[in-house]
This record gives sequence, C-alpha cells and structure tokens, in this order.
Amino acid sequence: MEQKILYELSPSQEVSKLQCAYSIFKRVINILTSASTSQQLDFDLMTKALNVCVQRHDCTRIRFVKKGRKLMQYFVDSYEYKDIPLINSAQRQNKKSL
Repeated sequence: MEQKILYELSPSQEVSKLQCAYSIFKRVINILTSASTSQQLDFDLMTKALNVCVQRHDCTRIRFVKKGRKLMQYFVDSYEYKDIPLINSAQRQNKKSL
C-alpha cells in the first residue's frame, strides 16, 4: 500500500464514532436516502452523475484506517461506482443496480 497522508477525525466524526462505539446495538450509523417516482429511471445517467459527484467532493472519497488505537482517515485519489444495490418496497432487496 502506498503511503497516504492520514488526518485526524473532525469533531462531528468523533461524535458519530462515539455513538457507534457506545451504542447498545453496535450498528453503523447510515444516512438513508429514498425517492419515489412513477417515471422510468435512467440508471446510466444516475451512475454518471454519482461518479461526477465523487470526483468533485473529497468527502465521498474518505476511507478510514486504524493507526494503533486511533481511528484516522485518508482520501483515495479516485473512485468509480459500478454497482449500487437498489432496494424497493416490493422486495427486501432487488439485485438491480444503477
């Protein structure tokens, strides 16, 4: 693995980490997004838009690593989404992807 510059967690990230560490259920905090539509979706266009977002915003390329007992973060140079699971209300998980 090439050398990455590691950064301390921000105060808001520390709060989220503590919420996970001291949660009774030990679950990861997720930010869920949902949408409803009666129109046909263009999944190719949505994938392209998501990948543009990843290129432009550092926060979408954050990765976490433990250094000793401390949680640190770094940024990957590039990342591209190819397969994102789509969950709908009719099924538990539909294997269709964006």
